[in-house]
Amino acid sequence: MREEQPHEKGAMPVISVVIPSRQRPTLLVAAIQSVLLQERDDLELIVVLDDDTTGSAEAVRQAFPNEGCLRILENAERMGGSAARNRGVEAARGQWIAFLDDDDTWLPGKLDKQMPLALQSRYPEPVVTGQLRVNGGSGFLVCPSERPTRPISEYLFVRKGLFDGPGLVDSSTTLAPRSLLLRVRFSEGVVKHESSDWALRAGQEPTVGFEFVAEPVAIYNCEPGRTRMTESEGWRYSLAWARSRAALMTPKAYAGFLLSHVNSAAIRERDWRAAFPIFIEAIRRGPPSAIDFLRALYAWGPKLRIGSFVRKWLYGRSERSRPGKAPSGLR
Repeated sequence: MREEQPHEKGAMPVISVVIPSRQRPTLLVAAIQSVLLQERDDLELIVVLDDDTTGSAEAVRQAFPNEGCLRILENAERMGGSAARNRGVEAARGQWIAFLDDDDTWLPGKLDKQMPLALQSRYPEPVVTGQLRVNGGSGFLVCPSERPTRPISEYLFVRKGLFDGPGLVDSSTTLAPRSLLLRVRFSEGVVKHESSDWALRAGQEPTVGFEFVAEPVAIYNCEPGRTRMTESEGWRYSLAWARSRAALMTPKAYAGFLLSHVNSAAIRERDWRAAFPIFIEAIRRGPPSAIDFLRALYAWGPKLRIGSFVRKWLYGRSERSRPGKAPSGLR
């Protein structure tokens, strides 16, 4: 069992925090502040600016002029969030890497709750995650409701209950060994589903297991009016990504991803013609779980004229089998 050792001043950092950022100086400063509030003396903070032209570097230096643990790396051309994370990992000096997106923030004590799990884990290379507090503007949700399980693809993409979301391994909650992240890098060129993409591939490693803090450790901000970087790509991108990663998913997980992530993106885009091919591929490549299938049907209900039947089935079943409503998952 590994133990956390006292950290001597001037010694090499134990944890390297990597924040990729582009064109969001105000949000970046808030993200950095949430890291510094962890009040640990064994970390370094690496900000990777990805072709930033909004003065983020100067804003950070002005906000934190005396922070010796802070390093700023600047990409001369746009490389994307995955490449920025990889560059941060390469430059890191700590044995452990923690990520934070520039539009998210950590809650106090995040690292203090995760490091004991990492050091006491039975896995040679543990990946420690936790719950997110999702800020939707009008209130908060907390997800995921369950710890990661195997197979990791079904944890990520298959719903366990009528009103539960699928699981979640989000970059802003992830703490992992640098050795693993040097070997299993973020996929450069993937601009959506980056966290799930990495978790699927990391989960194939025989040395890897997932640990979980069953309370919120970070805030995911998605209130109305705020644009997340991953919202720029539509349902066709998500479908192409799923097809490229199908070998890493069980048939049920593949179908679940289509009926949740791809289906939801098509509805947001009001692309009604997408429903038929999405359902056909989910059935052909699955089969999907009954819960995923019926929830997807209900989501299309107003357009496909089947909402009344599915609503009656879902709500009638839920009243018999489930006492309350749980928050949905993300991404």
